[in-house]
Amino acid sequence: MLFNYNYNKIIQPIFIAIFFNFIFYNTTYSSLKPDTIDQTKDIKLINEIIIKPNNKFIYNNFNTQNINILNKMLNKYLNLTLEYKKTINYNLLVFKISDKNLQTNSVNDINKNNKIIRNKIKKFKNNNHIKRHIKLIASNIAFKSQMEPNDSRYNDQWNYYEPIAGINMPYAWDLSTGDKSTIVAVLDTGITNHENLKNKILPGRNFVSDRDNPSDVLDSGIGTNYHGTHVAGIIAANGNMQNEISGIDWHAKILPVRVLGDNGIGDLISLVQGIQYAVGYDESNNNPAKIINLSLGSYEECPDVLQEEIDNAMINKNVTFIVAAGNSATDAKFMTPANCKGVITVAAVNRNGFPAYYTNYGHDTIDITAPGGEQFNYNTQDGILSTTSPGNLQYMQGTSMAAPHVAGVVALINSINPNFNTTEIKEIIKNSSKGNVMNVGILDAKSALEYSKILSLKNQFFFSLYNINMLHHRLVYNQKTLISK
Repeated sequence: MLFNYNYNKIIQPIFIAIFFNFIFYNTTYSSLKPDTIDQTKDIKLINEIIIKPNNKFIYNNFNTQNINILNKMLNKYLNLTLEYKKTINYNLLVFKISDKNLQTNSVNDINKNNKIIRNKIKKFKNNNHIKRHIKLIASNIAFKSQMEPNDSRYNDQWNYYEPIAGINMPYAWDLSTGDKSTIVAVLDTGITNHENLKNKILPGRNFVSDRDNPSDVLDSGIGTNYHGTHVAGIIAANGNMQNEISGIDWHAKILPVRVLGDNGIGDLISLVQGIQYAVGYDESNNNPAKIINLSLGSYEECPDVLQEEIDNAMINKNVTFIVAAGNSATDAKFMTPANCKGVITVAAVNRNGFPAYYTNYGHDTIDITAPGGEQFNYNTQDGILSTTSPGNLQYMQGTSMAAPHVAGVVALINSINPNFNTTEIKEIIKNSSKGNVMNVGILDAKSALEYSKILSLKNQFFFSLYNINMLHHRLVYNQKTLISK
């Protein structure tokens, strides 16, 4: 009993003192948002349906005959003419909509017909008979990059060091410049062979055109905007190496996954495949990422298929998703994947620390703001400077530029403690922010890294306390065992 008395007398006061040293306060901010809602029109006609049959159907009845039965069921209950097209990773089936009366090039008709298809799918989901056979269903919606098409070195990177909207990088680099084991996947238009990204790009995958070439290439005849390369440069361009610009994490690697064409447009199938590849479900990827940047969006509810991929990646692979909020000055709850659960959704501020004129907002959706720039003329210094075509840099703007600021800081957090889960990372990002913008704060890299170090110490303390407690119980048990003998 003497050991037990001394243990409680010494340890308990220490426990109480340290516990209260790790209490963090939360501040409630007022909400700032534009008064008008400007919904963006659909960018292409929905012409494919994605379904996931229930497990019994997949594993017991997955053959041509039953696919035909399933096709007939879809035609009947959706009242659409569908044709089986392909299977993705053995559990997702893609059906093409072949109704001639839904084929159109008119913008108004595209929106009208897409609304019809969405309503049919919503009604289809509520059919109890269907639920026995089909687990998930979604239309193959279109995504577009979140850089504002306002087509326009360290001192020019105001987004890193200016006191109002800058993210406090000079002080953050005193705490960490990153770790070469950190991998950030950029699911975007691909990445060019830029000098500032030398030795930073891992082998990736292209889900748009050439499978083994994830470069930001010209494949549509329209012309590329180097969106993916710009995003990658913000996250991890080589720093402190006498290059033109610096990325946020000087050592992290970029995994390029091309899910958007050079025109900045992709679809849900490419995005789902890209996520599966990036996190390592695809065995051909030897460099699975723990951080995924999604500077893209579509005006839809979060599709069940996409939410399931995000959930699986977070739960099974401890992956953190950073997502652009969108550029239509409307509520981000209308934009996916910004409205998907578990992601970190990023809005944009301008150089003065105010919401950029284009940024989406939303109290229930936005987690953090970061510099996205605000240009009223092409390629001006109030935008975000980063890499584009080989040998070139450019100022761009958009929530697409804001999101990789957060992805870069999350990469630095990973260098301090790679065991943080998504919930802890979101807590760090939000609770370490500065200012009061759109009911959240502006990203502060220095504070985020300091918070990370404290949270790591706290976790280590409670783990150590647990070990001490277990040791105590074992000693007491051994004591009692010896006495009984």
